[in-house]
Amino acid sequence: MGLVREIVSLGRSARMAAGQKVRQPLPLLEIVLTDAADQPWLAEHASLILEELNVKRLEFTRQAEQYITYTVLPDLKRLGPRLGRRLPALREMIARTAPAELMRTLEAEGRARFVLADGPVELDSEDLQVRLQARPGWTAAQGRSSVVVLSTELTPELLAEGMPAKSSTSSRTAAGR
Repeated sequence: MGLVREIVSLGRSARMAAGQKVRQPLPLLEIVLTDAADQPWLAEHASLILEELNVKRLEFTRQAEQYITYTVLPDLKRLGPRLGRRLPALREMIARTAPAELMRTLEAEGRARFVLADGPVELDSEDLQVRLQARPGWTAAQGRSSVVVLSTELTPELLAEGMPAKSSTSSRTAAGR
């Protein structure tokens, strides 16, 4: 259940970042799992996730890059003391590396290696700051076990469904006048 809680929490964070309140239904939730073995179990709990996040449909994907882009930067506080004057060259090399490729390498190997003019440098995920940016029409949040991506494109039907219902008390008061 910890994974379900993480996904719901990430979904709420993504909604907040996009300014979408939970009462407004959204059309689609895409989940990118770190461990694909979790997908069957999570699929069994899809209805709970959809209800908690007020989303119509849930899908799983391995292709996060179609919804988000990553920006990868060196953690200057951590690497500055370790690399000193080598840090600017490393920053340049990281900037020239495709962020998605760097993320895949870190995920697969736990480390990324950069060969600078004065020798190699190995970095782990704690040496890098990864920033997530959703593509237009989407909002996203990343956790330890997953990336949650929500479609923010609203149809007239979804907008109508998200409108607060008028209370029966106020309609009775108006009718009694």
